[in-house]
Parts: sequence; structure tokens; C-alpha cells
Amino acid sequence: MSKVALIYFTGFLLTFFGGSVASANAANDKITPALERLGEILPGELVTRGDAIEYRKWTAYSPARKNVLFIHFPAKLSIKTEVDALKNRIIKEQYSVDYLRVVTVADFDDALWGTKSLAALELKANKKSNPDVEVVRDNTGAVRNVWSLPKNTLFVALFSASGKPVYQHTGPISESEMNALLEKINEQLTR
Repeated sequence: MSKVALIYFTGFLLTFFGGSVASANAANDKITPALERLGEILPGELVTRGDAIEYRKWTAYSPARKNVLFIHFPAKLSIKTEVDALKNRIIKEQYSVDYLRVVTVADFDDALWGTKSLAALELKANKKSNPDVEVVRDNTGAVRNVWSLPKNTLFVALFSASGKPVYQHTGPISESEMNALLEKINEQLTR
């Protein structure tokens, strides 16, 4: 089994198989993420073609039955520090891409005016350094609107291989919440 270090820009989402969704705070009780409810996200996923990066339409559908770590975040530098802390914890674990699909969605509808080009450059740099991560640019806030996520907030969820949400967290993420997320990922990968 090949181990690949997973690196992502600014947002994570994971879910656990079976049972009820573990909720990190009360605000999560109003959010019901479902991958199948997401349509096409435009301009979409960043794809590397040699040294160039292009966009292609992205959908949540995947024929491979994998656990999904889904990270949604506003395309703002103010959230970068907390996302980097989570990213570094995930990288340290070296999860196999054979069993864990990592999707990061940068919400450019939440970006501050005048900063979108800087955020786009950051996104491209992260895709180049992490080709196995699905890095998605969402210009219209489609994910936030479909799932009724709060604006300007990090949202992380874990989905089982069958697509069932098993963990979610909204807002700043503490060390103990990162530990809880990693426990859920490890639990799912051993099923």
C-alpha cells in the first residue's frame, strides 16, 4: 500500500461510517452535508498539465468507494494559519490515497475584494505541491449555499466510503478537535 503525504490549502471535511454524525459544536446540528446534493462546481477542480494548471468541472461523484475528507474554507489569508495547522497534522499521518479521498474547496465568493488573484496563486501552488488532493475553486459559493454553511468559516467533514457523514466541524479548529478528526479517519480506514 503506497503512502502519500496529503497537503491541502485551507479547509477539510471528513465523515465516519454508520451511526450519527459526530458534531464538534452546536452550529453543526443545523448542517446536513451530503455529497450527492452537490452539483457541478465552477470553474472547478485544478488539474495539472505539465507545468500548466487548468480548471475542469468538478462533481462529488467518484466511482472509487473511498472515505472522503472534505474541507471547505473562504479564500482568505486570515484563515490560512488554522488550516495550515490541520494540514500539517494530516500530512504527518501519511494517509494512503487508495483509501482516503481529500477534497478542498476554496470559496472565492467569500474572498475579500482585491485578494482573489493572490488566493488563486496560492491555490495553484498548493495543487502543484499536492497533485493527489482534489483542489476545487468555487466562484459562486455553491457548496456553502447547498449545505447552508455560514459565511467566512472553515468547515471540515468526513464521509464514509458509502458517502455517509460521520464527522463534521464548523469554525476555528482546536488541537483536541483535530485529534477527534484524526481518530475518526483512522477508525474509518480500519473498517
